[in-house]
Amino acid sequence: MEKGIGFRRNIRLEWLDATAALRGETDDVQQIRERLETIVAIESRENRRMAIDILVNIWVKSADRYPRLHHEAVAVYRETSAPSDRLWLHYGLTILTYPFFRLGGVTIGQLSRYSETVTPKDIKKRMVAEIGELGALDKAVERIIFSLRDWGLLTETTQRYA
Repeated sequence: MEKGIGFRRNIRLEWLDATAALRGETDDVQQIRERLETIVAIESRENRRMAIDILVNIWVKSADRYPRLHHEAVAVYRETSAPSDRLWLHYGLTILTYPFFRLGGVTIGQLSRYSETVTPKDIKKRMVAEIGELGALDKAVERIIFSLRDWGLLTETTQRYA
C-alpha cells in the first residue's frame, strides 16, 4: 500500500450523492467542481476545496484508473433511488480511490471481530503498526470514522474508554 493518506476531510453522504448525481449529468470536471462549491457546506475555502477534491477523485477521476468499474457505478447510480443501494457504490469507489480509507475499513472490520466496540485509539494503533507513524494519521483516521458514521456504517456509543 502506498503511504499517502489522501482522505483528509470528513465526507458527508449527501455530498457523495450530489457528486454522483452531477457525474451522471456531465463528465466536465470544472462544472462539477463549481456546482459542488454551493453544496459542500464548509466555511473554510481551503477545507472545502480539499473535500471537493476528494469527492471529484471518487466520482470523476476514478474513471482514469478503473474505467469499467466507474462506468458501471455511474450507470447503477442512475438506475437506483434506494439509498442503501447507492451507499455501496460510494463505499466501493472510495476504497478503490483511497487505499488509506480501505485500510481503515479493513482495520475496523478486523478489530470488530474480537470486540463489539472499537475505539478510535484501537484503530489508530493498528494502522500505525501496519503502515508506520505518519504525521496526519491521527486526524485522517478520525475523518474515516466521522465519514463512516455519517454514512450510517458505524454507530457511536456513549461507552468511555481509558
